[in-house]
Amino acid sequence: MFKERLKLLRIEKGLTQEQLGKMVNLAQQTISHYEKGALQPDLKSLVEFAKIFQTTTDYLLGVTNDRYKPEYANTAHKLLNELTEKEKMYVKSFLKYLIAQRDEQAAAGGK
Repeated sequence: MFKERLKLLRIEKGLTQEQLGKMVNLAQQTISHYEKGALQPDLKSLVEFAKIFQTTTDYLLGVTNDRYKPEYANTAHKLLNELTEKEKMYVKSFLKYLIAQRDEQAAAGGK
């Protein structure tokens, strides 16, 4: 399960294996081995992947299918329920903008 989820999240974030490897101080070949299932990450790397992809180690390992940290999902859900449909559209647009900005910074090597 880990190998599929790591690859999926990396591709969704628009990162190459090399870029992801640099973010966690690992070689591109190591990321490739993780994605092929030939190697499993150590705990430190697993935690780093969870931080980079803003998910949980349980999701990465296949313990749960809940991709997002529960505290974020619950808070966001409660707040969104208080908004009008028009306000929700603004929030969605703003979130897309933030994600694009974050991804640009990650691709440029910044954090």
